[in-house]
Order: sequence, then C-alpha cells, then structure tokens
Amino acid sequence: MSDKSSYRLEPQSQQQLAKPRSGKIAKCPICHVLFYRRPSRLGTGFCSHKCYGLDSRTSPAELFMKHVKKGDHCWKWTGTVMDNGYGQAYDIRVARQVLAHRLSYELFIGPIPEGQEVMHSCDNRPCVRPDHLEIGSHKKNMEDAVARKRMWWQKSHSL
Repeated sequence: MSDKSSYRLEPQSQQQLAKPRSGKIAKCPICHVLFYRRPSRLGTGFCSHKCYGLDSRTSPAELFMKHVKKGDHCWKWTGTVMDNGYGQAYDIRVARQVLAHRLSYELFIGPIPEGQEVMHSCDNRPCVRPDHLEIGSHKKNMEDAVARKRMWWQKSHSL
C-alpha cells in the first residue's frame, strides 16, 4: 500500500511498481525507499522534503540562499511572498513553512528566544539580510512600527 502524500511504495508491492500512476519509479538515495517520481519533480530524486534536507551535499543555509537575491543594501527573498509582504520559506529542519526572515535569523545568527520576535531594521518586509534583523519583544516591535509610521492607521490615503 502506498502513502498518497509522498508516493512511497512498500518493497513487497511489486505489482504496484509495474503500473505506476505517473512519472517514473525511483529509489531515494537517503532512505532507499522506492517511490514514484512525479513528472513535475524529476530533478529532485528524493522521496520527501525531509530526505532532501538530509542530503549531506546540501545544507539548510545553501537551500535558503537559492531563494535570495543579494543587493547593495538588502537581501531580497525571491521565494514565496505572502500578501502581507513577508517571505515564506520551507524549513527542512522541522519540515514546515516559516517566515523567511525568522529562518534567516536562525540559520545565520542563532536561535530565537521563546516569546521574542525578529524585527527588521530596514523596514523592508522581504529582506532576509541577517545584519538587518534583530530580536525584540512584541511590544518593542509594535512601538518601532508606530515610530516608523508602519501601522495601517498611520498611512495616508488619498482618494
């Protein structure tokens, strides 16, 4: 029986291997599980994000930097950007989506203390440059946003 989410195959299910749904049958180089390599993912060669992250040739920082465009001032996140302007990244260490600037802080500076937020000193939401990021409480973050006129109610609206 196969796991529908990752297309993994049990070794004894040889009949399933003969009739693939789509794509080609491959063997994961990390966990050695047989899986269907979907046509849209022929380049990865791994059965899951977790195995892709465990590949010794690729560090989490290297994967992260594939989605960063370095500029003179800010490093722009070129991956997924949410409606609110913040970047969204996949953290292979915990296998879930996180805010890109928080992941940048964790990868290049260190862990984020419990109950603290990562704040931008440059007021550029897609920026992930580590020296533009600092730790602060929610209160400090909101005070900073008010001081810089970043709150929705402080923006001028002209009709």
